[in-house]
Amino acid sequence: MYSVAFKNGMGSYYDEGGCDSVIAEIPSPNIPRIGDILELQCKGNKLDASQYLVREVKRILNVEPFEPFEERVYVYVIKIG
Repeated sequence: MYSVAFKNGMGSYYDEGGCDSVIAEIPSPNIPRIGDILELQCKGNKLDASQYLVREVKRILNVEPFEPFEERVYVYVIKIG
């Protein structure tokens, strides 16, 4: 699973509050690579589809000895269509 997000500091209203804006949670183990294009469709209707260019992939690993292991993956995108 990974999160698709607009990165904080990209100069848009998504930066509000200093937080990255997650636009989708994808339940797939297939993590996109930088340069890939994601097409997100709403309600299965191609007319509602938007395309996003992958600019960065970030993995956050919680490995503290007193916490259970946790991995979070963020795929940062910019809208292209």
